[in-house]
Amino acid sequence: MLIEDFNEIVRLDPIHLRPCAYLHNCESGSVIHAPFYAEQTKAAPAFLKDDVLKLRTFIKVHVKYGDKGETMYRIRDGKIRSSKSLADHLASMIQGNREFYLIDEQKLVYETALALATATNSENKYVLIVNGGQGTGKTVVTINLLVELTNRDLAT
Repeated sequence: MLIEDFNEIVRLDPIHLRPCAYLHNCESGSVIHAPFYAEQTKAAPAFLKDDVLKLRTFIKVHVKYGDKGETMYRIRDGKIRSSKSLADHLASMIQGNREFYLIDEQKLVYETALALATATNSENKYVLIVNGGQGTGKTVVTINLLVELTNRDLAT
């Protein structure tokens, strides 16, 4: 979703992405196939160490022909620009639609802030300082938090 949302080449050209993950060192799917990750693995299936044949089948279904890596290089070299206006999509998010996807540290900050907000009461208040450079996703995390805290009646 991050590449689709921010890579200008993917947005402007007819490039269709189908994500997946190959966890070549992972032998047990008990965690990755847990219901908690169902939404993510539905969008991007995860293949474990012993799923080489399944991964091969997935690739054959979704990659029709090769182009000697040209598309990969075009995506790699594509300009990074936001395709979504925050103002245009905030109302949609408040209605429960997912507009921006969090990655890595963004998700960690989001979950930490949500846990602190849930634990806050009149005797215990918390402050979370998020430090990051331009384009690291601070605004996206904040908007996602605002929507979730509002939906849980925790925004004050």
